Amino acid sequence: MLTNLIQFVGSRSLEIMERIGYWGLFLLSILDRVLLSLVPSEVILPFAGFLIGEGRFSWLPVLLWVTVGNLGGDLVVYWISAKGGRWLLEKYGKYFFITKHDLDHTDKLFAKHGGKLVIIGRLLPIVRTFVAIPAGIVRMPLTRFIWYTVIGSLPYNVLWIYIGYKSGQNWEALKPIFDKAEWFIGGALLIAIVWYIYRHINKKHVTH
Repeated sequence: MLTNLIQFVGSRSLEIMERIGYWGLFLLSILDRVLLSLVPSEVILPFAGFLIGEGRFSWLPVLLWVTVGNLGGDLVVYWISAKGGRWLLEKYGKYFFITKHDLDHTDKLFAKHGGKLVIIGRLLPIVRTFVAIPAGIVRMPLTRFIWYTVIGSLPYNVLWIYIGYKSGQNWEALKPIFDKAEWFIGGALLIAIVWYIYRHINKKHVTH
């Protein structure tokens, strides 16, 4: 199911990039962040790499547009989280096992290790989708957030562009990657949910 969704998103993304070029890539990169990876960069970037191999795109503009687009989308998520994220979690977080205690510890974590958390978070699947939310909630200094986001995004973007570039016309070579991604994402989500609930049932909050 997830594989079919990924292939559908990929084919539509390729159409958009072919029609409106770098602006299409920029738009898709923003949507990747704003929609929390419903249009995942792990799908967009290999197709951009394919277009580089076809000679229709060039490496540097692709890397620039996708990185700026991701940053723009992350800034939207950061701004929304900074404006109303804490209020929402303080009022409704208990329904998702998020307490004020957790929020206070998150403040301390970002005050001490905010740069590392953003950089490492941007390099990790799933985590990278949500890292702008806690950064916004704790109101991490905007300039620092921008720099750390760009630093963390660049190697990740280069990797996925390169995968698409090397695959060329042989799109079947990407199918095993998508299949593995389906199992990895599903398994990681399940483990994270079980661990999170277990910690709270045993009064061991996630930020301990």
